Amino acid sequence: NTMRGFSDKGISLGPLANVTIHNNLIENCNIGIQIKDSSDPEISHNTIVACTAFGINSYIKGQGPGGPGLGSGTNNIIWDCGVSIFMEDGSTLDIQHSLIQGTSVWFGVGNVTNDPQFMDSATGNYRLSVESPAVDAATALSWLPTAVDLDGRARVYNGAPDMGAYEYQPPVLP
Repeated sequence: NTMRGFSDKGISLGPLANVTIHNNLIENCNIGIQIKDSSDPEISHNTIVACTAFGINSYIKGQGPGGPGLGSGTNNIIWDCGVSIFMEDGSTLDIQHSLIQGTSVWFGVGNVTNDPQFMDSATGNYRLSVESPAVDAATALSWLPTAVDLDGRARVYNGAPDMGAYEYQPPVLP
């Protein structure tokens, strides 16, 4: 799925949402993913870019069942957002093997802050270039062997998965 140019949220999780969020490009929204009120999503292989306020925001809205936002995230890219990840009200988010822009590495196994080296972010092409530190840097998840990326290509290429919504594969020459 591609969520592009939303003035509010790309994905918003309401009270007690227990969902999986896989293989999405979320670009140029105010907030990429909003987690609130005891929602507990599994967020993996997403590319969240150029969101004005937050890449991911987790909090208590204060109505309904309440409770902080929870969740886990694996193999994501969060880049060029106002704030990459913002958690308030006791929220927790277990992030691993993800590329997250910031001045320090986000706590968790395998996280990095290097420039993702997209093919051409100026034109909205957030596929990975061969130089990207996200290539072959993700961790294997149980559903990956038969999965496809956002372009419909094999999720694992060259023996190891990539971070983000797109799996790098060399261009096909005519």
